[in-house]
Amino acid sequence: MSTCESDGSSLLSDENEQAVENITQLVRLSDVFLVGPAMLWGSTYRGMPVGVRAFLAFSGMTTIAFNGLNYIRIASRQRKGGRCG
Repeated sequence: MSTCESDGSSLLSDENEQAVENITQLVRLSDVFLVGPAMLWGSTYRGMPVGVRAFLAFSGMTTIAFNGLNYIRIASRQRKGGRCG
């Protein structure tokens, strides 16, 4: 069974699923505008080893990109009025 099909055994109602999806969208936005930039800013601290700084910079950039793209994808799907597709 695909993720778009339902057999009626979902533990969450449609309203609760929508609320959970809205919360996850807020978390994505906080990752894009708070967590990722904080990681990038932390990577500029010269007192840390270069490897740690590089890891923070890479993680910050990928956090912003991954969560930003997922936010856009899900917001687009919500505007179209469906959970699938």
